[in-house]
Amino acid sequence: MKYKKMRGKSVAECAMKIRSEFGSSAMILSSREVKEGGLLGSGLLSRKLYEVDFMIQENEQPSTPRYSVGSIETRRRNLQNLLGSDAPLVQAEPKARAVETPSREGRAAREEALRAVARLAGASSEAPARPPVALPMSAVDPTEQEALNRLFREEPEEEVSEKAPSPQRRLTAGDDLPEVDPGDERLARNLVRIQERLEGAHISREFAQRFLTKLDRALSQDEKSEYRNVENRSLEKLTAMIRTVPDIAPPAGECRAVMLMGPTGSGKTTSLAKIAARYQFMEGRDVSIYSLDHVRLAATEQLKTYANIMDAPFFAPLTPQELGECLRRDGAELMLIDTSGISYRDGARMAQLQEFIAVCEQEVKLDRHLVLAANTSAPVLDKILLAYDQVGFDKIILTKLDETDFVGAFIELADKYNRPFSFLTNGQDVPGDLLEAKAGELARMVLRDGSAAVRGAIDHI
Repeated sequence: MKYKKMRGKSVAECAMKIRSEFGSSAMILSSREVKEGGLLGSGLLSRKLYEVDFMIQENEQPSTPRYSVGSIETRRRNLQNLLGSDAPLVQAEPKARAVETPSREGRAAREEALRAVARLAGASSEAPARPPVALPMSAVDPTEQEALNRLFREEPEEEVSEKAPSPQRRLTAGDDLPEVDPGDERLARNLVRIQERLEGAHISREFAQRFLTKLDRALSQDEKSEYRNVENRSLEKLTAMIRTVPDIAPPAGECRAVMLMGPTGSGKTTSLAKIAARYQFMEGRDVSIYSLDHVRLAATEQLKTYANIMDAPFFAPLTPQELGECLRRDGAELMLIDTSGISYRDGARMAQLQEFIAVCEQEVKLDRHLVLAANTSAPVLDKILLAYDQVGFDKIILTKLDETDFVGAFIELADKYNRPFSFLTNGQDVPGDLLEAKAGELARMVLRDGSAAVRGAIDHI
């Protein structure tokens, strides 16, 4: 199956376009009201349109009229010439004349004319309906006359149902569908349910439709009819798309620096304290703590307090050069580096961060984690990832999962930027509310009960 969109001034117009281009096998899935244009993106002076989502078979191609309107008129004139230039195609009251026996050439011409009329009758849905044609009795015998009249008496097929779907209305169990194979109809309904789950988790419509196209190709005929089968395969496909890393610690005998970066308020400092406690107390690793956040002095003091409690070395270098010296003196296996929050708009501070990163990479193997709060809106989130992608990051830590049930945008953008998740956090407790990122849990948060998945994850971490 392929999923497509059509825009028009009304839902009925969209349906007519779909029917004209793709035939009656196209299945309408949903419709909505949209705005197009506008003054400087403000929506002022924008025009209202309707957008319809529909599904077609994989090998379905847009249909094109065999003849243009001009071509039809030319053929109609040629037909009239064949039948005799003195006889109009339409006569209100044709005069009775004696039936003449046609010659062989004349009969061949009439047969060609009949074939031409048959082609014209089905050539284009755009051609206006014609009244019954009365031809001269000398040209056509009664049987052929009736055949011609029958061709032009046939009413054109109704293009659009009188009850067009209303805006923002999705396909439901009671909606009428085109006559298709029952298996395809059930599949369409099941896929619409999956699409609603994806979009309900704040995944974009474009990503959802690409996902559904891949899902449709992966489903066997037996799986397509039952929603539970479709949902299970959806979970499998979505889980396979989500990348995670099981551990960030270096192999035994090696050392590694882990830098946490991200916008203000994303939870970097608390996440670093949780990671430090996990690896020192639960994994028995040698950990040191660094703070490069000299904007929020309280954050530096907070980390210094954590380091004292853990009896871990603490460093607060002011410049990239000081950071390099500290790293050379430090012999810890895992060097955890906190940074100040930087807005995606702040290019100057992004450049300063890159200087610290460059020094780190000269001294030790560096792992850069972008920390994102799960309650960040999708449009802002995309801008954050774009800005930090230019700085460079390796993995994603998703925080504050206890404050939202909608993680779809994060999964979509992690796939877009090809980055794995390392940790999830869902509270303020140190080190308790730190979870290993698991692809299956994230997929279930999208397609099933997200909040339950977060609560249950803590029990088996």
